[in-house]
Amino acid sequence: MNYNPADATEAEAAAGYGNDDFEFLEIHNRGGAAADLVGMRLTDGIEFDFLDAASIQPGGHAVVVRNADAFQMRYGQDVAVIGVYEGSLSNAGEDIDLVDGAGNVLFSVNYSDNDPWPVRADGFGATLELADVNGVNAATRNKWYSWQASSENGGSPGQAGSGPAGVVINEVVANTNGDLEDSIELHNVTEAAIDISGWLLSDSAGDRDKFSIPAGTNLAAGGYIVFDEGDFNADTPVGNNESFALGRTGDSVWLTKADGSFVDDVHFGETKANTSLGRMPNGSGRLAPFSQTTFGAQNASPSVGPLVISEVNYNPRASEAALAADPTLETSDLEYIKLHNSSASEIDLTNWRVRGGTDYNFDDGVKIGAGESLILLKFNPDNPENINQVNAFKAHYGLDESARLVGGYAGLLNNSDDRVTLLRPDTPAEDTPNEIPHVIEDEVLYDDLAPWPTEADGTGRALSRVSLTAFGNVASSWVAGALPESLASELSGDFNGDGTLDAGDINLLFAEIRNGTNDATYDLNGDSLVNTADRDVLVKTLIGADYGDANLDGVFDSNDLVTIFIAGEFEDGVALNSGWETGDWDGDGDFGSGDLVIAFQDGGYAAAGPLGAHLDMARIGGALAEGPEAQFTDGLLTTASTTSQPLSSQVEVELIDEMVESLFDNDQLADDKGTAIDDVAGALVDDGMSI
Repeated sequence: MNYNPADATEAEAAAGYGNDDFEFLEIHNRGGAAADLVGMRLTDGIEFDFLDAASIQPGGHAVVVRNADAFQMRYGQDVAVIGVYEGSLSNAGEDIDLVDGAGNVLFSVNYSDNDPWPVRADGFGATLELADVNGVNAATRNKWYSWQASSENGGSPGQAGSGPAGVVINEVVANTNGDLEDSIELHNVTEAAIDISGWLLSDSAGDRDKFSIPAGTNLAAGGYIVFDEGDFNADTPVGNNESFALGRTGDSVWLTKADGSFVDDVHFGETKANTSLGRMPNGSGRLAPFSQTTFGAQNASPSVGPLVISEVNYNPRASEAALAADPTLETSDLEYIKLHNSSASEIDLTNWRVRGGTDYNFDDGVKIGAGESLILLKFNPDNPENINQVNAFKAHYGLDESARLVGGYAGLLNNSDDRVTLLRPDTPAEDTPNEIPHVIEDEVLYDDLAPWPTEADGTGRALSRVSLTAFGNVASSWVAGALPESLASELSGDFNGDGTLDAGDINLLFAEIRNGTNDATYDLNGDSLVNTADRDVLVKTLIGADYGDANLDGVFDSNDLVTIFIAGEFEDGVALNSGWETGDWDGDGDFGSGDLVIAFQDGGYAAAGPLGAHLDMARIGGALAEGPEAQFTDGLLTTASTTSQPLSSQVEVELIDEMVESLFDNDQLADDKGTAIDDVAGALVDDGMSI
């Protein structure tokens, strides 16, 4: 997608074109068969009907443009354009939908030009492209990390882009004094050496060829190379080089190739003196301030605090207690950002700021004591008109008058993903004493998808930092906090707070059992432990289901077995990728033999065949549990524990028949029926049944 193209050249401007005339949108067929576009249309931000469009071959691309003549002038005649859309792609971001004739959304993206979306796709020459066309799905297609800026200047309409070049700008220092000089570190993230001779470094998007990396410069696999002012800010520049230094109040670094294609670019604001910014995690993450420079080596030691973001409740859920205090309450009135002073001294918050999805400037004179917390709200709690909101907030979270509440900030925390950056004031430069610089104190770039704690998305739980010294921009530094008592008391077992007991609640309980923290929220039987006993309470008592009832329709039958085997997660070697609905019934996070054991030992399988009433499910579960010990001998299934009471092979055949019977009538399986049947039967054989 070229939503904000580079400026028109002199020739293009002379022809009457502006940069928006060069917009285009490319559609890709990632399937294995030709895709017929007739009846499809693009809608929302732009409008286009694929009335006369041909099909797209597997792996092929189709391009629609804003201005066909302008597009041809810039990209030539080799790119097949299938039409011109109405409207214009917003330079600030918007929603674009690809829908079928019935209005069903086939694909959509809600892109943005705000941090952390790629900068160079926003008017600097690159386009916005999917980072993994085959891996993106409905949950991830609107995520900033699913998209990247093209390496090609102008993008690659009509074909796949070349992708990242394998070298990143890994660490920079810009505000230097003493012996430290402005420096730029490059890191080869690949497993092969890369010749970077002739590549270009610059601090200017409009003049990207200021410093040419010397000939013969090879960057080893996984290696690092550092350029400082002795290289790019020489008193006597070499050849056509143009000296530059990095700005102490913020700057950019561009790395490009001699042909104008992009390699990497980073952009940063003000920094503390002699403090470097580096990618965390090393080689892939966004820039973060470091407690010490690590030039020429792997990045480590990001600076954290002492004032830190300790909790973020970005997608709360209103309790009955909150609504009783304020019936007009908006759910977003319950979102908050909590700050904690982990130092031994009081901190004056004058000139401190919060930026990102929300904007807030702290009032002069506001202080936060040593070891104290402060809660930042959407609304101003000191405004008498907001007294009902304040009372509702306190009732919801069980707060008394000692809680420190401030607000209100502009904007809202996004329920999908967002950035919260805490900025502290730094010492002004001598030549600009009235200009207060603001440097990063802490930051969290959260998400509502794993590996971030999904239990904090709409359940009423907040993201809670595992340690006040943990780096804020990685998922492992956060867990889902405890459920407020006002919500925990409303529906026992409703851990995701959606008002119903379902597979989502079972999966949350399973995750807590695996965590082993004995969170009282999940203690359903009141024994101060969270274990399989609570699992039984939720599944058998509160939900009233049998183990194996994957779709929770009230019966464990062949439909559940068909569903779980079609999901394809049986002993797939992918850790913790299964839930109740895909076969994880024992709670270990995976679908394997143990799940079939617990389901059949539970005895709730409903066989529809004539022998169904005679099947001893508990004994079949025991046979499964025996694994390889269970074999057919002389027409009978025997196990180490049940040799005196063998089951007839006819009964076992009936069981397996019931497991696969609906496969033959399942239209969704199409040509995969045989494979699915083999998977089911094969899984049973692997578990100890041999026919």
